[in-house]
Amino acid sequence: MTKGIEIITEGLELTTRGLDMQGLPELVVKVKMRSLIPAAKDLLTHLLQLNDHELFQPGKRIDYGYWPITLEARGSKRLELLELSHNGNRFVRGVTLALTFWREQTRICEHFGKIFTPPRCDQLVGISHGVLQGKPVVGVRYNPDDLMSGWVIKTDLYDGNMDALTTEHLYHLTAKRPDLTKYLALPAGFRIDFRGQKRVWFDKEVTKWH
Repeated sequence: MTKGIEIITEGLELTTRGLDMQGLPELVVKVKMRSLIPAAKDLLTHLLQLNDHELFQPGKRIDYGYWPITLEARGSKRLELLELSHNGNRFVRGVTLALTFWREQTRICEHFGKIFTPPRCDQLVGISHGVLQGKPVVGVRYNPDDLMSGWVIKTDLYDGNMDALTTEHLYHLTAKRPDLTKYLALPAGFRIDFRGQKRVWFDKEVTKWH
């Protein structure tokens, strides 16, 4: 679908040109700062490369890595990209969170030489008391499934009682602990320990557990 399609930048707004020749609405995305323009171009290119005409309709949810975006009609011939709000309760104009999370998470995965494996932000994470309150944490990612992200994150307040763990949607964790979000796309087997000097490492034994 990318053949013959241009991406035009005017100020902080990017617009496709050429989709109308395929009977599709043009895509529009706005960013808050110029530093996000290259990432926004990558997002539009990604959508065009999906080569799925059914995506280009109002209200369609698209997972861009960890964070979802959607499309909203802007007149009769354009669709504007919106993203899930920080607390996960509605879609809002702009794609700052989606672009920021994509960039941060891919950089972490590239640093460790691992495949970018983002969970969905509506998947669940197991947490102990103190995590949402900002205490130093340890965490591990087990093999995920459709419901669970695979992540279990605890603090030193955890006493080993599994019944004391609770589950939260990842977007709640992101809202309360944005400092942890960049590590969430590391694949199963990774551990983090931020109780002193930050440590992040791969433990192959973890992937044997279900």
